[in-house]
Amino acid sequence: MNKNELIQQIEYFTGEKKYGEIITSLERYGYVATPEIDEKLEQIFSQIDDDRAIAELCLKMKFSPSSRGGVFAAGALASINKPKVIPHVIDALVTGWGFSTSINGVRLNKLVSMIIKSIGVPAVEPLFQELEKPPRGIKLWGFVVNILNEIAAQVILNETATQECSAILAKYLESGRRNISETAAAILRKLDWQPKNDRQRTLFLIATHSSDELIAIGEPAVDELTRVLRNFKESRTPSVSLIKTLGAIGNPGPVDLLIEMLSINYVTGSKIRDEVVRALGQIRDPRAIRPILDHYKNAKFLSRAKKKTCADALMNIASRHRDEVKMALADDHKRIKKVAKLVLKAFDKTPSS
Repeated sequence: MNKNELIQQIEYFTGEKKYGEIITSLERYGYVATPEIDEKLEQIFSQIDDDRAIAELCLKMKFSPSSRGGVFAAGALASINKPKVIPHVIDALVTGWGFSTSINGVRLNKLVSMIIKSIGVPAVEPLFQELEKPPRGIKLWGFVVNILNEIAAQVILNETATQECSAILAKYLESGRRNISETAAAILRKLDWQPKNDRQRTLFLIATHSSDELIAIGEPAVDELTRVLRNFKESRTPSVSLIKTLGAIGNPGPVDLLIEMLSINYVTGSKIRDEVVRALGQIRDPRAIRPILDHYKNAKFLSRAKKKTCADALMNIASRHRDEVKMALADDHKRIKKVAKLVLKAFDKTPSS
């Protein structure tokens, strides 16, 4: 096949929308880059907006990433230069050679990375949408986060692109999934991003675990802290630092939510619930007295540390609501009696206010 015949085939398959056949023709021809054909291919592939055509090119790349055809297909996908390519190439990566250490696996990984990075800032949102999907493995997560960081590094010297990228990332500070908001915040920090308002600042401080600064803001931060903690509770990824921060601020706003969290069996449940008890003690709201005692009464595993945590929390609450605590401790349950012994002993040493 000579060059003119190749051009005719390219034009024919373009008309038929058989873009995979164009790649096959290039492979058979033993194509070496020439300005005339490259310009024609660029024009053809940049106009593709058909999911089926994109999927066809992805198949070519997925099954033979080390062959000339696979490389041609990756080049075609890069030429399309549209965010809609990203779900297709990510699927090709996951369902193809994926993250194997074979030559094909490494090659496919590099090709997909090249395609996505060529899209630039418009790739940021679809990449976060990939992260929001049900988990498909820690390696894919790391791959996507690495590309996001590389895109950020590409735009850091371009003020307009940096602003566009930051605006997209800032939206994901509101994510109900902790790992997503933390990823967005980490990249924003590298871009030297500055929040536009108090709410953005609070969300950024939450995602970067900046407890001291949140405590310094105090009560104005409580509503946002509580909303984010509720989202984390729903996604079963609660944050110990968030619970500690709310306890340190001491506003009663999150008491109902914290009480709810005492009954949830998280993977690290004991640690989370103990922190909730401490926070409720610091807030000193009498609504927490009975839930703290019920938590201790119904705990599967007891320890001196858990007993002391509950007793300390009740003592904190008693500094404002001694009569309510005393009344709740008048319970014949043997576990409550153990806590009551510690608390009442402390009462004897502390004058009533």
